[in-house]
Amino acid sequence: MYSHLAILASPYLLKQLFYFSKSLSVSDRFDGSIDRINELYKRVLALPVTRKYSLHLHDSFINALAVLHTTRTRQVFEQAVESFLYRLGFHIKQSEAKFAEQGSFIAIATISAMFEYGSQSMLSLACSSKEGKGVLQRTQIRHFSKAQYLFNSTVEAVCHHRDDPSILAFTHVILVFMRHVSEFNRASMMFDLGFPWEKVSRIVNTFSTIASPQAFDEKERQLPEDFHMRGLAFAKTYFPETWFNRNICKEGAWEEEIWDHRARWIETPSFAGVRKARIFWLARELVDKGWGIQYDNSSFSVRPRS
Repeated sequence: MYSHLAILASPYLLKQLFYFSKSLSVSDRFDGSIDRINELYKRVLALPVTRKYSLHLHDSFINALAVLHTTRTRQVFEQAVESFLYRLGFHIKQSEAKFAEQGSFIAIATISAMFEYGSQSMLSLACSSKEGKGVLQRTQIRHFSKAQYLFNSTVEAVCHHRDDPSILAFTHVILVFMRHVSEFNRASMMFDLGFPWEKVSRIVNTFSTIASPQAFDEKERQLPEDFHMRGLAFAKTYFPETWFNRNICKEGAWEEEIWDHRARWIETPSFAGVRKARIFWLARELVDKGWGIQYDNSSFSVRPRS
């Protein structure tokens, strides 16, 4: 299904990459999507060097991922990442609310790359019941190191715009993933260093006056990124079992039989408050697990390493 949605998303390359990545990352994966992703990568890598200097944000992001999946040097990869990050800052300022969806796609595609699209990767072994087992190849270690560099660098760059509500969807997805990582000792250690804990703490501190943060309110609509994360392993224990069984009609009342699928993607002003409550709750979850950040009843800060 997701592979078909990716084809329908053409020529929106970022959305295509998201759906192809998801089709490889869900339990009922479609292996044919790996060829589709490689086609996207080859298309961008084949561009002349002069053309790459004028790449759109989406193309520069795909270019960074494409270089990640080649045998090119770490220096070439980091240059591709820096090119993407340079465009990212300007794009967030100019795109306004559009980055809510785009940020969600970028977050999930980057996480999927760290998992090597559902294959037996360094991260997938660390986030499983087989934790600590299995022999890793040098190529797997190098791949994760570069993918994590892209992940951490992107999170840090987005966090520079902490007063922009369009980054909340991105931050929401990232913290759902970090909550998943916190369940596994080996995976947690892999993210102890390098992840911008201080920057994330500052974001949450901009709305830390929330009286009663909660992950889910049965009276609220699902967020668009809820559907983006649905079915992904890192969000499996995050959503209540019945969260996606409810539909919404035009009047805003929940119904089982009345549903307009387009309503899933419509951004409303109320989503900012819902996302802040979710993010605050997720941050408190990490605090309770004793990982990454701490809370003193007034603000979040980086937890000192023991």
